[in-house]
Amino acid sequence: MTRCWKDPDVFTVQKTDRSPVPVPFVELVRQLADGCTAIVLEHLRDEAFEVEAFGHFLNDQRLCNLAYSLLDPATGAACLPQTFLRFLQRHYERQQLRQVQQQELLERIDSCFTEAGIDYLVLKGFATSSRYYPATLQRYQNDIDLLVPPAQVNRSLKALARVGLELPVPHYRISRRRRAVDYEVTLRQKPVGVDLHWKIRCLPGLQIREDLAWEQSEIFLLGDRVYRTAGDEYALTALLVCIALDLGRGSWRLKHFVDLYRQLSLWPDTYDWPEFLGRKSGEGVEPLCRHVLGILGHLFPAQQPDAGSDRPNALTALHRTLARLPAGSIPDRELTRRLLENPRPDLENKLWLWRLLPFAPAATLGFYCRRCLLEPEKIPGALGRGWNLAKGGMQRLARVVSR
Repeated sequence: MTRCWKDPDVFTVQKTDRSPVPVPFVELVRQLADGCTAIVLEHLRDEAFEVEAFGHFLNDQRLCNLAYSLLDPATGAACLPQTFLRFLQRHYERQQLRQVQQQELLERIDSCFTEAGIDYLVLKGFATSSRYYPATLQRYQNDIDLLVPPAQVNRSLKALARVGLELPVPHYRISRRRRAVDYEVTLRQKPVGVDLHWKIRCLPGLQIREDLAWEQSEIFLLGDRVYRTAGDEYALTALLVCIALDLGRGSWRLKHFVDLYRQLSLWPDTYDWPEFLGRKSGEGVEPLCRHVLGILGHLFPAQQPDAGSDRPNALTALHRTLARLPAGSIPDRELTRRLLENPRPDLENKLWLWRLLPFAPAATLGFYCRRCLLEPEKIPGALGRGWNLAKGGMQRLARVVSR
């Protein structure tokens, strides 16, 4: 795939392989997440630094918005290569237009749901950028994610149809059996999409307490409206599970680790991580959460305090907790590197994920059989993914034997 500065769309295609994750680039992203533009500018002005490669990396990881908002000419970045700045600017302006459209759609949905008496929470997206970023435009956002009570799903679909969203399900109805083995449906009003959730995630063995997400919900301000979102703990839980499943598919993005980093940077260093992991154990997601937090610890390692400039936060407490865990409790640096760099799909990533999920063979088989019966059109795709996975495993085995 040819890379150039001219067309920002050339990088939106999902690659079938992954290049190494450059440690210096990840560290610069951390500085951007902290708002430390001086350090980033110093690297970008270095003639030996691969500015073009860094631009492509930012785009692949959906971080152009974050970079441009901090590195525009007004912040002293005028001396940077103009092609690099224009590249970031194009992505920033496209996302700016998209967010205007998304915010207008969310306002119409809010009015329609309020009139119909439908409860809902905003997940990820605007909820994350409004609460954990200095400005919503610093975070790339693809779709609007909403969580509704399972009993109100079909009413919600009809309400969204009145807003103008195209529904992929007949008669604006999702059966109770479908709701038991799935967790969302996607609706479109080009170019904006809405993911309507009735569960945070749905996999055999997972028992995420959506009822607590509703009980602990918080509010955030967007424009002149107030919206509700899941409380901090369940926003964190949803993000950790999402990252783990993306890693298992080989489709992760650093953007979500930046979300995680921003969220934990704002929490106090008194946060009780062992207690959090204990609560997640009862929901079946403790291994997923623990491993993703361990990978975060490798991507963004603990920093040495510099003359008191670093304020202790939940990340500080997290690093202390990770250091006390027994060996093998979290991925080591080498496994982290392979999980991030393996192609999509890869058997090692799948096996890593399967080992962390609380699968019981009989229950798991029944779960997927029910899902296939409800959505038979997806069976060919599932068989194709299984074949690609098996083929990748055979190729990996052949490489090991040849050594």
